[in-house]
Amino acid sequence: MTMTFQDEGTAARYFKGTSIPANLAAITATQWAAGTDIAGALVVGSSTFQFTDPDTIDEKSYKDKGKSQIPTTDNYEGNATMRRDRTATGTLSATDPTKIFVPREEGYIALRPGVPEDTAVAIGQDYVYFKYMVSKVNPLTAPNGETEKVEIGFLQRGDAGFGVIAA
Repeated sequence: MTMTFQDEGTAARYFKGTSIPANLAAITATQWAAGTDIAGALVVGSSTFQFTDPDTIDEKSYKDKGKSQIPTTDNYEGNATMRRDRTATGTLSATDPTKIFVPREEGYIALRPGVPEDTAVAIGQDYVYFKYMVSKVNPLTAPNGETEKVEIGFLQRGDAGFGVIAA
């Protein structure tokens, strides 16, 4: 499943520290609301969260006519280009990506594919989640010399899956 942000909208939350739900496969509406809304900052076409091909072992027994690929480890990847968030006076706000994402910090990104962020969370909605460690926070300089965007790199941390919003 590739989650590249396109115009159809995707609700996205970031959970870290005490905001991480105990059961990632059954997040409640209240728990979803406790996560940080990152959907508005993600740049369309430049942010991707996806499952990739698993690691495999190629084996062949004496009875097999051909090799078998046995999956061993599920893999996923993530990267994001995000818009900076400044106050009316030009200072960085508390919701600027450089304030949310800290290098070497672990957290979860949860996405409701095709569901715009302003759509109310409802029991039974599907979502996908990925556990990451922030590997880099790299401000991108615009032609006018200002840093209007930031690139966030993520390393997989071994936990990803699908969930359904719970009661």
